[in-house]
Amino acid sequence: QLPNYSFPMSIRPANISDTDEILAMIYELALYEKAPDEAKATREQIIESFFTEIEEHTSELQSLRH
Repeated sequence: QLPNYSFPMSIRPANISDTDEILAMIYELALYEKAPDEAKATREQIIESFFTEIEEHTSELQSLRH
């Protein structure tokens, strides 16, 4: 059963300032799955996995435009 949220929600692309919230959601999922010891991601791993490639490609695209 889905929670009954009483506030408006919106979906948007994640950004690097969301890293701590992403880690919290990973841990909450691990707790739900009764495997909290399996939530081993670090802040650095999240940044590298989620955001590094995008930032590199963004820089490449910006240099091509100029």
